[in-house]
Amino acid sequence: MPGLFGLLEIGRRALASQQLSMNVTSHNIANATTPGYTRQRADLIATMPLKNAKGLFIGTGVSVEGIERLRNRFLDNQYRQSSGTLGSASLRQGVLSQIESVLNEPSDHGLQSAMTKFFNSFQELSAHPEDAGPRNAVLSQATHLVSTFNRISNGLIAQRNNLIDDAGNKVIQINSLTRQIADLNAQIVSSRGAGNLPNDLMDQRDQALDQLSQLANISASVDSQGVMLVSIGGTLVAGNATSVPLQMSATANSLTITTSGGYALQVGGGQLGGLMEMYNTTIPGQQSQIDTLANTIITRVNAVHSAGYGLGDPPRTGINFFTGTDARSIAVNNTISSNINNIAASGDGAPGNNENALALFGIINEQLLDGGTSTVSQFYNRFVSSIGSAVTSATAASNGAELILSQLYAQRESVSGVSLDEEMTNMIKFQRSFEAAARLVSTTDELMKTILNMV
Repeated sequence: MPGLFGLLEIGRRALASQQLSMNVTSHNIANATTPGYTRQRADLIATMPLKNAKGLFIGTGVSVEGIERLRNRFLDNQYRQSSGTLGSASLRQGVLSQIESVLNEPSDHGLQSAMTKFFNSFQELSAHPEDAGPRNAVLSQATHLVSTFNRISNGLIAQRNNLIDDAGNKVIQINSLTRQIADLNAQIVSSRGAGNLPNDLMDQRDQALDQLSQLANISASVDSQGVMLVSIGGTLVAGNATSVPLQMSATANSLTITTSGGYALQVGGGQLGGLMEMYNTTIPGQQSQIDTLANTIITRVNAVHSAGYGLGDPPRTGINFFTGTDARSIAVNNTISSNINNIAASGDGAPGNNENALALFGIINEQLLDGGTSTVSQFYNRFVSSIGSAVTSATAASNGAELILSQLYAQRESVSGVSLDEEMTNMIKFQRSFEAAARLVSTTDELMKTILNMV
């Protein structure tokens, strides 16, 4: 190819290459604000040189080897892991904050205040054991204590039940995204088989993976055909044109995620993982502690109260003050609520005796919990403190994960994002190169005309 015709071919190749590079730059500029778009670059390479009669290698110009997506797979994986961590931490923070609001501590409407006022009412009753006023106060404070226990228990149950709906929605989103990834895999394989580079399809697939990583602990790898293999908890959920639908099942004891074939998934991250942790472990543990506290009060108050005597002739005894066994079922015994004279203030049946009222008041200082080392107030205060610590920890974890994610996003954008300043610089460079190539063709044409005129 050496000679003037070789110069024309070099010019033609240069014009085509610079024009294609301009097209790629224009595509980048047009998608500078498109979510999930990855910056592309035309890879230019020198074409194969030719050897002339003197043994010298003469260059033959330039060509475009391919159009490359500028991605860093390591940063992508780190970003998705951090996205799952943030999803789980932020969900835990939200649920724990709602539980903290259910407790409503410290306040005059919280359980600590209700317990204190209930037991103090027996001290007031001991001063006037035969009067109706103190007896009505005992009933009023007991009713308030019961309603507070019921409110907290029902609040925890409602929070837990809400997680079932949330988990169901997350599973629907996961199934939609894995189906989308599988379909994109099929299109990408088909396009690659036809000799094309489906960069924009791969952008869509990466964007779907980013969304999926917020929902669950995923791992992703690309096989030799360009198929993105996606797993959740070690189970493959998306491949080439095929995905594995997930389903959720919830019982009173646990929430589980399984494949359509019944295989249980170990979902340990993302929003769905956070939901499962709260449903299966955190809230049941909190409910158990509130139930333990309520049962202890029920059992101990009933034991002391049933040993005392109310007003009457003869005075009644052996009456339980509370019914129920836990925070949800605790209630004032109807025998008490229908007749305040059945409140057992007396220790021996004498109308003015206050021994049993004092004994009921003294329950608040008895070490009944934690193996006989904590009073009811100490036990509850530690419970409230543990919720507060959990909220603080979840908030710190969420803020930390958000900071890490923002840093990884910035690093990823520095590789994959479109910089308009850089693209404008490239445009000028390709424009000048195109003009120079055009000048080369024009000059070669003039040289050929000169030679023709000499003949």
